[in-house]
Amino acid sequence: MFVGMEYLILGLLLSKLPLGQASLQPLLFPFLGWVGLLIGLEVDFHYLKELPKNFLVKTAIWTVGLVTAIALGIGLLSGRPMLSIFALALAPISFRTASHFIPARGIENRTVLFFVSILPFFILLFFTAVQAITLPLISTLYVFCFSALFAIFSRVLLSLNHKPEGLLLVLIGVIVLVSETCAVFRISPLTVSFFAGVYLANTCTKCDPIYRDIAKDEKPLYMLFLLLVGMMSGISDNPEFLFSALSIVLTAGLLRWVFVKTSWFNLNRQSWAYFMAPGGLAVAIGTDIWIRDSGAMPGAWFSAFLLAIIVLQAIGVISGNTEDSQ
Repeated sequence: MFVGMEYLILGLLLSKLPLGQASLQPLLFPFLGWVGLLIGLEVDFHYLKELPKNFLVKTAIWTVGLVTAIALGIGLLSGRPMLSIFALALAPISFRTASHFIPARGIENRTVLFFVSILPFFILLFFTAVQAITLPLISTLYVFCFSALFAIFSRVLLSLNHKPEGLLLVLIGVIVLVSETCAVFRISPLTVSFFAGVYLANTCTKCDPIYRDIAKDEKPLYMLFLLLVGMMSGISDNPEFLFSALSIVLTAGLLRWVFVKTSWFNLNRQSWAYFMAPGGLAVAIGTDIWIRDSGAMPGAWFSAFLLAIIVLQAIGVISGNTEDSQ
């Protein structure tokens, strides 16, 4: 239920050891590409088209509204407007945590869980839109061009190979190729791989067993990713580190509670604690922002963001267990 946060904590502790962390940064790009591809592969337009428009509107408003509110809150409370960029990573809800507390019985519960499960799609769409607005035009063009090129390229390779082992190797190769190319051009591997995954999921149905095989390896790869992120970020000695983390926790926690309690989203019938944990996507989006903007962003800010994620995750899990036992 802690969604591997113990590995993130272990990585933060190991960051104090001289393990050559700087040389490990290129490894983060393939991990982010893998996360983006996995999320994209879960997007099925056939099911999205069947959803009521009201449901899609609620999901979009949650995404845009919560991100905007958190960004303004962090900027005002911390006095550091640049820190508010991490608001993009604070809108997800951990599906693993929510599904642990909410049984998939009854239409109401399934609707809530489905809302949580499709949030990543809308959040990554909004993440892409923000990049298109804030990045130089050439970088935005790179994102869309590489997404299209790699999606079509991988689709052609998959159609030429009919052996399951070969298909799996092709997808692994695509992830590495996409991610390292993004590293060279300093664009988001998470975004590019996400759109490539969406394309593959909706055009190559024969590859569904291969997608499931990749998803089976999610846990060990994800734990390794969290460990690596923790080692790379480190624990800052700057006293502003704790103040920044506290600002994020207070702002994101309070606003997430307000949105959960808003009856229009139909989440208020469940305990607020079930929706406090941001989950692994929050770490992935924050890491994607950090590795591309690390030159202009103080390292203490990213460390503060990770600490805030750990605290919010702990609040969700511990409070959820308390509510569940009563």
